[in-house]
Amino acid sequence: MECLPRDLPDKITVDVSALDIGDSIHIRDIQLPAGVAAKTQPDLTAFSVLAPVVEEEPVVEAAEAAAGPEVIKEKKEEGEAAAAAPAGAARAAAPAAKEKEAKK
Repeated sequence: MECLPRDLPDKITVDVSALDIGDSIHIRDIQLPAGVAAKTQPDLTAFSVLAPVVEEEPVVEAAEAAAGPEVIKEKKEEGEAAAAAPAGAARAAAPAAKEKEAKK
């Protein structure tokens, strides 16, 4: 915009209520106050109306977060506990078994 300091507008109001999706308002369509001139190309688009975009949240993550942690209510039997031992414990036992075989 080009104007004298005293003519500088606080705001420029543009009515977009008659616009449909895909319509645009160009610089040439904007009514500027007296003493104010546009310094850009008149064909430059100032406003465009686009269709709203709705982003869906993943439902799976929300259900998992609501489920919470698993609560164990019963103690495991010895056989079940050995079967459920972490893989790290099995790997730690493997070198000891190899040493026994090597000593034979």
